[in-house]
Amino acid sequence: MSVEMVSAVPNRLVANTTNGSSYFSPEIQSLRGVAVLLVLIYHIFPEYLSGGYIGVDVFFVISGYLITGHLAREYSDLGRVSLSRFYIRRVRRLVPAATLVLFCTLILLPFFLPRTQWDDSINEIIASVFYVENWALYVKQLDYLAADYSPTPVQHYWSLSVEEQFYLIWPLLFFISAFVKLPIKKMLALHLMIAVVIGSFVYSVFLSQDSRTGAYFHTFSRIWELGVGGIFAILKPKIRIGTRLSLTASAIGIVTIILSAILFDSHTSFPGLMALIPVFGTILFLFALGDFRRFIPLQLLLNRPLVYVGDISYSLYLWHWVLIVFTVASGVYISFIIGLALILISLLLAHFTKIHVEDRFRGNQGDHNAKTAIFIAVGAFGIISMISLSFNDYMQHLLDKDKRLYYSASNVDFPGALVFADDFYVPKDATRFIPSPAMARDDISAVYKDGCHSNEASVEPIFCTYGNLEALETIALVGDSHAAQWLPALEVVATNQKLKLLTFTKSSCPLVGITIYLRERSYDECDRWYNNVLQKLKQIKPRAVITTHYVGHLAKDASSREDSVERLAGGLEVTWQVLLAADIKVIAIKDSPKVGIDVPDCLAKKESTLESCSVSREKAFETPDSILVAAGRSEKVSLIDLTDKICDVETCPAIVGNVLVYRDGNHLTSTYVKSLSYELSVQLNSSGLF
Repeated sequence: MSVEMVSAVPNRLVANTTNGSSYFSPEIQSLRGVAVLLVLIYHIFPEYLSGGYIGVDVFFVISGYLITGHLAREYSDLGRVSLSRFYIRRVRRLVPAATLVLFCTLILLPFFLPRTQWDDSINEIIASVFYVENWALYVKQLDYLAADYSPTPVQHYWSLSVEEQFYLIWPLLFFISAFVKLPIKKMLALHLMIAVVIGSFVYSVFLSQDSRTGAYFHTFSRIWELGVGGIFAILKPKIRIGTRLSLTASAIGIVTIILSAILFDSHTSFPGLMALIPVFGTILFLFALGDFRRFIPLQLLLNRPLVYVGDISYSLYLWHWVLIVFTVASGVYISFIIGLALILISLLLAHFTKIHVEDRFRGNQGDHNAKTAIFIAVGAFGIISMISLSFNDYMQHLLDKDKRLYYSASNVDFPGALVFADDFYVPKDATRFIPSPAMARDDISAVYKDGCHSNEASVEPIFCTYGNLEALETIALVGDSHAAQWLPALEVVATNQKLKLLTFTKSSCPLVGITIYLRERSYDECDRWYNNVLQKLKQIKPRAVITTHYVGHLAKDASSREDSVERLAGGLEVTWQVLLAADIKVIAIKDSPKVGIDVPDCLAKKESTLESCSVSREKAFETPDSILVAAGRSEKVSLIDLTDKICDVETCPAIVGNVLVYRDGNHLTSTYVKSLSYELSVQLNSSGLF
């Protein structure tokens, strides 16, 4: 969430573009204080303020309003705008505090975050230096494999990135207008602004209809919010509605903002149409600047503490999220007392940063000193880059050690599931394991690396061939990512049994034949993929289809979890009957344990133990499995159950036979799956496949 907190414009510099008079007032500071507190409370106590994230939208509007007011005054006075002066001012205002926080984050990172999170954090720190953090998050949000990764301590820099990218575009509208000799020159900048805002808003509405699109972080789905503030800065001096009406508008505006923060939540489709509410609440608030003392309810916003929070809002925003992430990563539960302590520490750090960094670098004189601005920018880039490169070298050194151990591993020292089969495989040294937590993220099925796994948007049945490529008999692995994870073991089995193995897998898409929800929307792409895959399977006619899926899927319109399981089981039965009618054998695999914690992250923490990163068998299988329900009612369908080779009688351990079992909270590592190939072969043989 954002805060280039528009103090980027000196407090005296909010211009009336009609008569040139200044109309800065503490009302804007108080609104900034409200906005940053909304974000702060939302991040620390989301259960109390589920929509506090709209504070960033308030900041966007204010930023566009103040920046455009300054540009418009300069354009009105001089007939042009100085791009160099504008960007120099931005650098001096924004970069020092942002760099300080990034620097401190980078230095403290190895002391608070597990090693599994270093790489992501450093990459995002670099992205933040270049003000492209929003695009880094946008790409990550679209990456299915990254969906469950922990947030980094600089994730909040996404909003600063959006604003800085806006600043690359917005001044150019005035710059272009200055060279136009047509009669419409005076209004051209405004017309260009309106065109940008309309285009961005339409794009935002379109993009926000689908939660997969990453609209939340997308620059072009956000700049309309800043643009609305900019247009209002130009039009406000021309609007005459009277003091009483303007005060009423401001009062309605602040109420609208607060109600949005209370009523919105994570399920609200955002941005898009819903973002209009806090955006226009902010516009209404800006109507009565300078007149709040005439209306007692609005006078409450002018109290000195709130105005001061607005003064330090930029630094407060920069520091608070870093503290939250480090606290959570340290294993500290954010209780009410801890939350208040985080707010207090954030305020103290923001106070120090405002006085000793923001004010010092911004200064009162030499605001357009290019040499100083260049020194700040180059220095910031150099410092962060040098430290980041050092960290990368260190991480690569550790990773190389992990890889040497991984690639030299033997079944005797790292037997994995084989320990359940024979005492011979019990390793002597139980202190080492593969893959390391840092490698676990990439210990995935070959379908991802080979480009054979369909993403959420795809509806075509992409497939690859494994096993014995010359074999006449074919089997097919079909389902979601929990089906894809079984490829390493099935590939060994198929090769040994001289079978050709085809894979048809798609993110979050089970082979159930009914519509499911994906992040609270109807997953229609899965339905289309399902139909296409069935047609393809009928054409190929493999000897058998082996399928499974994640137990957490929810059927559309289900009234409860139990109802969802029943609907999914019914869909499975119908699908299996279709395959059986086509003379294709069906083999279902019971889903793997759902441990509910990020196991690699857990093991990477210094204070963690093997026991603390394992879960009870009862908890791991507390979610009903529709595959078990359907298989129990389908006599002709064989069921493969490998649970006893993953968990012992009471526990589902994080490490079995010196092999890390999980690559996240519910997927198995490929290394462990491969160690299950013997047991899988035995059960497939019992099912009559061979």
